[in-house]
Amino acid sequence: MSDMTVHWEQAVPMAMQNSYMELTSWIDKYFKVFPAGVCNTASSCKRLENGGGSFSCSAGASCQAGMPTGTPVLKSHAIFADTDTGLGVGFDNFMGNCDMHLFKMYGGMVYQVDAILGACSTTGWDN
Repeated sequence: MSDMTVHWEQAVPMAMQNSYMELTSWIDKYFKVFPAGVCNTASSCKRLENGGGSFSCSAGASCQAGMPTGTPVLKSHAIFADTDTGLGVGFDNFMGNCDMHLFKMYGGMVYQVDAILGACSTTGWDN
């Protein structure tokens, strides 16, 4: 249903596209200082968890100024982005769950974050 409002697969107009670095930096900060890394979210930004709920992206979160330092809260294992569609995705291991976050960003703002968690003992990427 969120595709009706978020338009996940729809290309973002060139003038509103964020760079690859902007997309990957957003999810990297999100993971490193979660929940204090939820920055640049539109007031209409919604967050779904395992397909349920419709929470404000900023509910229980904040935005820490500057670049994150210190030990990451969530160790992100893989981050991917598509500048044409404004999509970014990050994978991590959170409290014994394989965790994926997908977000839609354009014009410097995030409009949707979907988190999908599933039980696992390892991501398969851990050394």
